[in-house]
Amino acid sequence: MSGRLAVQFAATWFMVGLIWTIQVVHYPLFPLVGESTVPHYEAAHTRRMGWLLAIPAPIEVATAAALVFVRPPGVELA
Repeated sequence: MSGRLAVQFAATWFMVGLIWTIQVVHYPLFPLVGESTVPHYEAAHTRRMGWLLAIPAPIEVATAAALVFVRPPGVELA
C-alpha cells in the first residue's frame, strides 16, 4: 500500500469513527439539554467539533483528490 493510500485510509476511518460517535452518542443527547440552553450548547459543540476536524478532514479531501490523479499501481479509476 502506498503512503498516500495509507494516509487516506487512516483519515477516512478516523472520520467514519467520529461521525458514528456523533450520530450515536452526541445527537441523541441533544434533547436532554434544556430548551433555553440549546443554542449555547450547540454552538459550543460545533466549535469543538471544528477543532477536532481541522486536520483530518482536509487530509482526507486532499489525499482523495490526489488518488484520483495519481493512483497507486493496481488501483483503477472506476
